[in-house]
Amino acid sequence: MLDMSSEIIRTLITTIITTAGGILSAYLINKRRSNKQTNRSITIGAFAGVGIGIVLGITLAVFWPTGDPCLEARISAPIGTKEKAHAAAYQVNYEIPVSWTPPSGEKCVMTVQTYQKANPVPVREYKNVVIGTILNLGDPGSGETEIKIWVEGYATQVDYIWVWIK
Repeated sequence: MLDMSSEIIRTLITTIITTAGGILSAYLINKRRSNKQTNRSITIGAFAGVGIGIVLGITLAVFWPTGDPCLEARISAPIGTKEKAHAAAYQVNYEIPVSWTPPSGEKCVMTVQTYQKANPVPVREYKNVVIGTILNLGDPGSGETEIKIWVEGYATQVDYIWVWIK
């Protein structure tokens, strides 16, 4: 999931750069031919400007990093499964360290939630959690548990796993 405000700003800046490239190219081509300014020279300048602007805009879009890198983090501990039916194969204690791995090694502060017994409301929620914090995920012997990590301010979880609390 990408940060929408970041994408809107990125699109606006790319559009401005594309437009500026078009205007600059049209100006330079017409300045060179200022004595013989014709519709043809204006058209050539406009097309050259749009072409240069598009190349600059695409280059910016490709190399400009998008959104929060923490949105790409994946749970690395405890070891669990994406399949609820296989949760019993991944038994953990109720107090364990929870960790995640962002793609570029950033320090991500997350919200960790646990869900049990098909309840849509979290059983436990911990805000401002850093990697390796020991959390109480549920009561001893509470069974099938879903662990979700969230970046504060985003409506969709970053990652989730299923474990079995013994």
